[in-house]
Amino acid sequence: MKVNFFHVCDLAFIAEDNRTISLIRIFEYINTGQLPTIYPRFSTVFNLSGDPGKYSYKIKILSPDGKSLLAEARGEFIVYKSDEPIGLIGNFLGVVFLEYGDYRIQLEVNDNPIGEHEDY
Repeated sequence: MKVNFFHVCDLAFIAEDNRTISLIRIFEYINTGQLPTIYPRFSTVFNLSGDPGKYSYKIKILSPDGKSLLAEARGEFIVYKSDEPIGLIGNFLGVVFLEYGDYRIQLEVNDNPIGEHEDY
């Protein structure tokens, strides 16, 4: 499985044609003046390609030290053709950030980490 791209944004959704992903206000950092803070809503979007088959996934939001799980989105997807692009969206509501630092967003497919991004 290969990660083609990854974004964090205010909102993401798949159009009715089930092929088009829309992203609203892509951003790179979450800034706050005080802690703890509750971020009301954000979405993560991964675009993957790989071999045909049925897969499960988890999108995890991890603390800066990687030890605490703040939130998690789960689901399943099917790849019908080799290298067919697949879009995965994780929608997160009311995530509480307790400390300053570089938080991690990690993608696991079939319980194997395949993508991670820091600096949120």
